[in-house]
Amino acid sequence: MGIQKYVYDIFGPAVNLASRLQEFSEPMQITVQNSVANVLKDQFDLEHVGKKAIRGFGEQDIWQLSDSN
Repeated sequence: MGIQKYVYDIFGPAVNLASRLQEFSEPMQITVQNSVANVLKDQFDLEHVGKKAIRGFGEQDIWQLSDSN
């Protein structure tokens, strides 16, 4: 036991990006940026929302999962 206390930052870039993508989403809607959309495009229907300026990440292509019911 020492007098030093370790502090960890759990808010890395992925958490910050997810938080900022929320402003482009409605409740119960999934919004992702381009690199995630590229991984999901063969398994899910995605709609391109357009390019959006995201603080700390610059301009990004934004996609939303489509409701295919």
